[in-house]
Amino acid sequence: MAFVKVEGIIQKTLGTKGFSLAETIRLNDGRSFDKYWTIWSNDVATIGDFVEATGTLSAKILKDWETKEDKLTRAGERIVDLAISDAKIRTLRAAEGNPIPEGFDAL
Repeated sequence: MAFVKVEGIIQKTLGTKGFSLAETIRLNDGRSFDKYWTIWSNDVATIGDFVEATGTLSAKILKDWETKEDKLTRAGERIVDLAISDAKIRTLRAAEGNPIPEGFDAL
């Protein structure tokens, strides 16, 4: 079991169960890309907030015939779905116009 910490922007909520988070990875040559995480948490989150999520890492390899919302799987390609379970959330920067929720720490 691995314990991880990820920082990123909330892309969409998954009801009261969690949300999808985009972590921006910056390469040494200046390029960047987003890595997407599924965060399972009872903490309240708002789309656009920049948060830190800590919890237990889990991963699922989606096979050729499976699809994931917002992603396409081509024949022979594998997608790894990364998730954090029982996550604790800390809002680092609220989205414009969103107050930081009561009880959350902010930087």
